[in-house]
Amino acid sequence: MSEASTATATVTRKELLALAEAEKRYREASAESTAAEKLVKMLRLSLAEKVLGVDTSDQWKRMAPDAVAKIMESRERKGYWEAVRGAPKFRFEKTSEGCYPAWKAVFVAFQGEAAADRIAAETPTLYSYRVEVDS
Repeated sequence: MSEASTATATVTRKELLALAEAEKRYREASAESTAAEKLVKMLRLSLAEKVLGVDTSDQWKRMAPDAVAKIMESRERKGYWEAVRGAPKFRFEKTSEGCYPAWKAVFVAFQGEAAADRIAAETPTLYSYRVEVDS
């Protein structure tokens, strides 16, 4: 940011009101998205509980796609679950995969908690902002 420029920047009522409206729409859309995500996760886990016999999403997350298909088929054959007549077919599809270790815990195990705390203290804090406009 340079304060050496000679021109004065002008902030208008119109642009502030447009930004305020956009911020409001963004908050509302974010809240709606969060609610939809919670509902989808709950419904997915409910189905996985019935079909795969899992108790938690963590159990399900640890299952490889081929294991999911085999368990689903096996439990259906054994009569642990059935789809009612006319229900559409379904399957569980993998959307992503990866290893996500708890890096701080791993680091502490190798270097100690003091080293981890020192690195955390030396790491710059980052901030995000939204703009609130008074009407």
